[in-house]
Amino acid sequence: MFIENTQNETFLCPAFLFGPRGAGKTKLSTKFLAEQKLSGRSTFEIDLLSLKQQGRYLNAPELFRTDLEYQLQKCEGSLLVFIDEIQKIPSLLDEVHYFLEAELEKKVQFLLTGSSARKLRRGGANLLAGRVFSLSLHPLSQMDIQLNLERALQYGTLPGLYFAEQNVDLLLESYVETYLKEEIQSERLVRALAPFQRFLSLAAQMNGQLINFSEC
Repeated sequence: MFIENTQNETFLCPAFLFGPRGAGKTKLSTKFLAEQKLSGRSTFEIDLLSLKQQGRYLNAPELFRTDLEYQLQKCEGSLLVFIDEIQKIPSLLDEVHYFLEAELEKKVQFLLTGSSARKLRRGGANLLAGRVFSLSLHPLSQMDIQLNLERALQYGTLPGLYFAEQNVDLLLESYVETYLKEEIQSERLVRALAPFQRFLSLAAQMNGQLINFSEC
């Protein structure tokens, strides 16, 4: 993901970072941006979960080009552009494409996060094939930390739930409701939501139990 030029400046290759809600995409990205700021790198951040920023670009995505050109004029070195939840306004990908085609890779780099690559594909969005890396951030695994198996089976391995010290059941319930609304109902992945909710409950009850394949 990173390359260095002869001046020992580190450049981020354009990248998508996809992963489920709560996997830590935004936290990981903002931590990386903070490190870049400390090293003197100029950054431009767009949070599309912000209704104010989302409203600015929703009906006029061309404003993104104007804003970015203004930011480029202000910075002396390279500019790192971070767009969180890019699937909220897929048309911004055409503007990102413009800057990549303008041969500005050493002047501006992009880090784009999203919870739904599926939504982008289904909507015919410009996925910048061959121009960006496509990376995935998964929940915690044994490669990350020494997992507590009992807690992992009970609450899953999303960082926010796994490490929570209080109200974990309420947080898990809230996550499931958001998942059903944002990932299932809004994207119309199932025709009837009620049977899917019953399936989730049954799947949770059977999680970790032995399966007798001879009776299947």
